[in-house]
Amino acid sequence: MRALLILALMTTPAMAQMNPVKNPCAGAGGGDICAAAKGTADALAKSLPREIAPGIRVMGASQGGPQVQLDLMVAADLRLPDGDGFARLACGEPPLSALIMRGGQVAYLLNGKTLATITSCEEVN
Repeated sequence: MRALLILALMTTPAMAQMNPVKNPCAGAGGGDICAAAKGTADALAKSLPREIAPGIRVMGASQGGPQVQLDLMVAADLRLPDGDGFARLACGEPPLSALIMRGGQVAYLLNGKTLATITSCEEVN
């Protein structure tokens, strides 16, 4: 009985890592989406700040779980894109598109407020 209890305690953490409900970093194919998000954020950060659309600059990129968060600076007189516009920007960037296709997310933030979270490139025509 003690041996079964010890075995159950030893296998529970490993099983939790394989369950995507308990581990948001587990991708559908078994990959670690959080590691992919960190690599994507690190790669993007090297080229920042840069303009991604007229009047919209990405000032920083960071990883938050299976998500890359892009900190924006926007011209004061600019009307922001809608959700589809942000999706086109994310899906037009190969590293971001690759992360989204793996099951990750891209979030656009302005002054700490999330403007849009992109979870699929299928929403782009």
